[in-house]
Amino acid sequence: MGKYIQIVSFSGTANIALTEWVDVSTADGMNIAVAAINGLTSETANKDKNLEQGLAKAYDCVMSAPADVANK
Repeated sequence: MGKYIQIVSFSGTANIALTEWVDVSTADGMNIAVAAINGLTSETANKDKNLEQGLAKAYDCVMSAPADVANK
């Protein structure tokens, strides 16, 4: 059974860091997820973190997940 994730950043505006849901129970999936996380950059320290938009974007990702991901 796979373990799927999506990564949402929320500094300034919310953005999806991956182009699709990634199965992190595989080595390839884990490498993709780690690379996406390592690729995130922090904007200026004084920039507001847009948590509300980030949560809304994450909710949208979950609600629109493909059936093969949503049923895992």
